[in-house]
Amino acid sequence: MRRTLIPADLKGELLPGYYDDWLCTERERLQALVENLPEAQTQAQVTPIPEPLSEARRLRLPGYLTRFTGREAERTQLAELLQSRRLVTLLGPGGIGKTRLATELAQALASRFDIVAFVPLAECFDATQLQDRVRGALQLSGGERSALEQLIPFLHEQPTLLVLDNLEQLIESGGAEAIEQLLFALPSVRCVVTSRHVLDIAGEQVFPLRPLPQAQSLMLFLDRAQAARPDFTLTERNRESLESLCQKLDGVPLALELAASRIRSLSVSEMQSQLSESLRLLARPNKNTRHSSLHAAIDWSWRMLSPSQQHFLAQLSVFRGSWSVEAASAITELSDTQERLDALADASLVVQEETPAGQTRFRLLELIRAFAGEQLTEHARDAIQERHRTHYATQRLESPDEEANFLAALESACAARDSLCAYSLFLTHATTALAHLGTPTALALGQRVLSLPAPTPREKLVTLSHTAAFADTCGDTKLAQAQAQEALTLAGSEPELRAIALSIQGQLAVSNYASPTTVIPLLREALELSTQCNDTSTRATVLRRLGILLLRQEELAEAATCFEISEALFIAVRDLSGARYALANRAHVLGQQGDSEASLALYNICLERAKKEGDPVHQSKLLLNIGSLQAELGQWKEALESGQACSRVCQRIGNLRTLAFAFWNLPEPLLHLGRPETAALLMAFAETFWLARFGALGDDDNAYRDKILEGSHATAGQRATGSALSLTDALALALS
Repeated sequence: MRRTLIPADLKGELLPGYYDDWLCTERERLQALVENLPEAQTQAQVTPIPEPLSEARRLRLPGYLTRFTGREAERTQLAELLQSRRLVTLLGPGGIGKTRLATELAQALASRFDIVAFVPLAECFDATQLQDRVRGALQLSGGERSALEQLIPFLHEQPTLLVLDNLEQLIESGGAEAIEQLLFALPSVRCVVTSRHVLDIAGEQVFPLRPLPQAQSLMLFLDRAQAARPDFTLTERNRESLESLCQKLDGVPLALELAASRIRSLSVSEMQSQLSESLRLLARPNKNTRHSSLHAAIDWSWRMLSPSQQHFLAQLSVFRGSWSVEAASAITELSDTQERLDALADASLVVQEETPAGQTRFRLLELIRAFAGEQLTEHARDAIQERHRTHYATQRLESPDEEANFLAALESACAARDSLCAYSLFLTHATTALAHLGTPTALALGQRVLSLPAPTPREKLVTLSHTAAFADTCGDTKLAQAQAQEALTLAGSEPELRAIALSIQGQLAVSNYASPTTVIPLLREALELSTQCNDTSTRATVLRRLGILLLRQEELAEAATCFEISEALFIAVRDLSGARYALANRAHVLGQQGDSEASLALYNICLERAKKEGDPVHQSKLLLNIGSLQAELGQWKEALESGQACSRVCQRIGNLRTLAFAFWNLPEPLLHLGRPETAALLMAFAETFWLARFGALGDDDNAYRDKILEGSHATAGQRATGSALSLTDALALALS
C-alpha cells in the first residue's frame, strides 16, 4: 500500500460526519501530528490510503461449472430492489438456491460497484467474527485495529456490494447487529444476505425464495441429468414420470440436482420409488461438499430449533397440503400455535401463504415434511395421526385447500381400522374432496372403507351407494350392480334402509339407460318409504332419479316438479352438490320443452358452481350437456370446444362413462367444421369403446352413427383404423 503526502494547508477532519469513539481519538492524534510537524516536513508521509484495486481483488465471487437455470426473473427483481435498498435478505430453506442466486446477482451487478465480494459464513459461529470475515474476504491483513476500524477507511466512498452467505447461525449471537453497524458506518456499502431466518432489523428488505415452478424444475433436472448422462432426453414416454418426480422434489434446486446426479445408475421410476422410502437417495457421493445431502441441509435447520419447536415441527408432518392455524392448534393441542408457526416461517421451515379469499394458511415443503416425520417415534406418530383424523372427521370441506388433509385422514383411519372416522370422512366428502381426486381413487378408498365394520347399517348402505356410483362412472358396471344387489340384501324389509337400497337401483337405471317402466315403481316405493321415515336426504335423491326416468318417458310436467322439490330438499339439508344436480336436471327439462337458450344459460350457472365447489365429475357431465345443446343450436365451434373440455376433465379424473359419451358426440361438430376424416375415425372408435364397456347400442344410436359415417364418406380402412385406436391415441386425436 502506498502513502500520500499531507499538504501544509490541510484543514478539516478525518471522515467528517462519523462519530465513533475511535474516530474522535484518531482525529485528535492526526491534528496534533500535523501541528507538531516542522515546515520542512509538511510533506511527510502520514496516513495510508488504498492502492487502486486490481480486477482480481475488485471482484471476488465463487465460480460455478453448472449453468444458471430457473431464477432469471428473481435475479432481475433483486437487481431493481438493490437500486433503492441497501440490505436485501434472500430467505429460504436449505437447498432452495439462495447462494447461487446471490452470486449470479452480484456477477450481473459488478459494473455498478467498485468492489464486489463474497463472504462465506457457513463455518462462522460467533457474530463477533463477522466483520473479520468481511475483512478477510477483501484480502485485508489483520492488525492492531479492529476489523471495522480497518474497513471504514478502505471502503469509504467506494461503492461496494457484499454477499454475506449463510448468516442464520449468527443471528442469536448478534449477527444482525454487526451488519447494522457495518452499514451505518459505510453508506457506500450494500449487502445481499442469504439466510434461513430473517434478520429483523430496520431497513431490511426480505426476499423469500420460493421453490421453482414445474417447468423450471424440469428444465433444471434435464440440464443436470444431461451433464451426468449426455444421452438422456425428455420423451413422451418419460415425461409423466419426470414431471411427477419434479413435483415430489418440490422444486427445490438442490434436491433436483442431487436426483439428476443419480441418472447414471437409476431410472426416473426407480428414483420415485426410493424417494418415497427415504431422503437418503438425495445425497452426493462426495461427503466433503457443503449440503452434500438434502437430509444434511434440512438437519442443519432442525438443529437450530429448540427441543420444543422440534417436536412441534415433527407433529406438523401429519398435515398434507396446507392447513389453518386453528387446525394446527386442535391437533397439536398447543395454545401458542400462531407464535410457533410464525417462528417456523421466519426460519424458512414453514411456508406461509394467503388464499384468494384472504385466509392465511401454512404448509411444509414435502421434503421437510418427510424429514420432520422421521423424527417422530411410532407412539408419537400414532397419537398425532389419531388427533388429525378425529379433527377432520368433524369438519366440512370449506375449501379445496383442505382436500389433501381429508384424504390423509381417511387413509390414516383405514390403516388404523378406525371405522368411526373412516365412514364419517368418506360419507362427508364423497361428493366433494373424493370426487375431485378422481373416480378410480375414490372407488378404491370406498372399498377400503367397506372392508371395515360399519358403525350403523345406514352408513354401510350410503357408502355402497357412493361406491356403486364410482364403479359405474369408472366403467365397472358389474361391480356397480353387485354392490347395488348387496345393498338390497343388507336392507331387508327395514323401511329406511330399503328406501336407500331402492334408490341405488334407480341410480344404475339412470346411468345405464334401463327401461323406466321397470324401475319407476321401485323409486315410487322408495319415495313413500323415505317420506314415512322422514328421511329428507334419501327423499331428495329418490325424487331426482325418479324425475330423470319420467323425463325419458316425456312426462315433463311431473319430472319438473320432482326436480323442483328435490332441489328444495337438498338445500334444506345443506347438500350443495345434490341441489346443483337437481338444478341441472331442471335445465334439461327446459331443453326438452324447446327452450334451448334458457337451458344453456342454466347449465352454465351450474357449471360455474361446480367449478367453484370443486366437483369435476359434475363438471364433465355439464360440459357434455352444454356441448349437446350447442350442437342443437348449430354452434359447432362451441360444441367442439365443450366436448374437448369434457374429455380433458374425464381424462383427469378417470370418468370413462362420460368420456364415452364425449367420444360419441364429438364427430358431429368435427364433420360440420370440415374435418370428415377425424370425424370418421372417432366415430369408429366411439362405437367400439362403448360396445366393449357399456353394452349394446339403441336404434337412435345406430342411426346417428350411420349419419356420421355416411356424411364423412368413411372408408372401410378408416373404420378399421378408428376401431383399433388405443384410448390414448383417440384422446390425442379428439383434442388435436
